[in-house]
Amino acid sequence: MKNQNTFFICMNLLLFSTGLFAQPTITNQNMVEVGSSAPVQYFEQAVFSPGPAGPNQNWDFSQVMTKGTSFEWKALSPVATPWAADYPTATHAFPFLEDSIEGMHYYRYDGSRVELLGTVNALHNNGSTDTLLYDFNANPQLEMAYPLSYQGEVKDTASGTATISFAGNTVTVNRTIYRTLRADGHGDLTTPFGSFSNVLRVIIEEDIEDRTFGQIVTRQANRRYYWYAPNEKYLLLQMDSLAVLPLAGPSSVSFNMFYRSGEVMTGIDKNIATDIGLTVFPNPAHEQIHIRLQLARPEQIQLEIRDLQGRLIRQLDAFSTDPISLLTMDITPGIFLLIVKTQEGKATQLITLK
Repeated sequence: MKNQNTFFICMNLLLFSTGLFAQPTITNQNMVEVGSSAPVQYFEQAVFSPGPAGPNQNWDFSQVMTKGTSFEWKALSPVATPWAADYPTATHAFPFLEDSIEGMHYYRYDGSRVELLGTVNALHNNGSTDTLLYDFNANPQLEMAYPLSYQGEVKDTASGTATISFAGNTVTVNRTIYRTLRADGHGDLTTPFGSFSNVLRVIIEEDIEDRTFGQIVTRQANRRYYWYAPNEKYLLLQMDSLAVLPLAGPSSVSFNMFYRSGEVMTGIDKNIATDIGLTVFPNPAHEQIHIRLQLARPEQIQLEIRDLQGRLIRQLDAFSTDPISLLTMDITPGIFLLIVKTQEGKATQLITLK
């Protein structure tokens, strides 16, 4: 009996220690659904450090620049987009973030893999349209393989063509992409938006060759870092180091960062609207905040303050006077989401209460 009790005690200790050091696994439950969206901050910077690899890391990016370009990651049905006919097997389409360029990424999801089928850029200039269309339909680029956990690795080679149409001319470039997806770390992550535990980091090492008439004309050596949490549909943070290595002349390197800046919303009625002109001041605030909107006509609106986990802290129905005042002195200091719902749309903004 004593040996049996010792066995059960050891087993309980083993299970307890395994739970303490449980590692995150990204599964197909993380795949984004068509119709969902997430607010994002994007910016470029001179250089960045993605932090160390390995287990039980603490990645803290809370002090990175927080004022960049605000936009949405938005999953669309490909059939509702302009270039659906070029990507007939696509299941998801994501618009580009650039204001001056109309563009789209097209993906295919089959339950265990997410593949990039191609992208389109359309630049409208003085009545003409220059386009760049990448076609990887025949040999898609692997974006994610499910499930993926720490030290998991997948290699992939993609190939396709880039058709460039400008000023009445058309040029075709053959592109080959060599990719390694590796989950190289896990731990805790802090962004300007909030803190997350049990996060998995995935690094994508990407080497690209562009050829015309059989000759290499350009190389790229890109490194992309992604942070995922098992219970989050959209990734939490992305850092890109993009290096162009021409055969002649100096190379160029650019650094980009994206971080999710709000809740993931599902359904067209919950998409963030940018046309209601939301302005919040002061921010940070203590006793009260003032909200100003640019609406076509006065109307009844709804205001919500939620914490970063989506829990409702305060709700108020108001008439769209200018400005609307909301008392906040009794709310525990922290970072919150202010959500404004009107008949014309919806807007979300991070606010800091101190």
